[in-house]
Amino acid sequence: MSDTAPTNPTSEGVVTYVGVVHGVDCDLMGHLNTARYAAMYDSATWSMLNKLGFRWRADAPLGWVDVRNVIEYEREVPVDSAVRIVTRVKRVGEKSMTLLHELQTGDPWQRNSTFEAVLVQFDNVRRCSTRIPDEHRAEISKYL
Repeated sequence: MSDTAPTNPTSEGVVTYVGVVHGVDCDLMGHLNTARYAAMYDSATWSMLNKLGFRWRADAPLGWVDVRNVIEYEREVPVDSAVRIVTRVKRVGEKSMTLLHELQTGDPWQRNSTFEAVLVQFDNVRRCSTRIPDEHRAEISKYL
């Protein structure tokens, strides 16, 4: 990954989160806390949904729900680290899509952990999964 943030849909992904690890984000050993990893990855998911054209409203007929999340930790992330998350769409199906997030630190950027999220299109009225509309699937597919 280059130091510049990709802004176009590509298989390299897009930057969906940028931040700095503060002391309150760390465990007793001075490493990024697992709860904070989850919060950063959740923010990246919402950022990617926004980039895909989805806007959350309380009265929205459709939404997204996480049905599976897997974090893999590869390298420690100490306090004061600059971090970014790069996200790409791994898969899109009839009712779901899979996002792959990569948390990076350093200069040059290096992968510290990955987060795979399976999201299901959700009918907020009927309270069940539903098919992703064709126009939405087409937009999501641009990021494969």
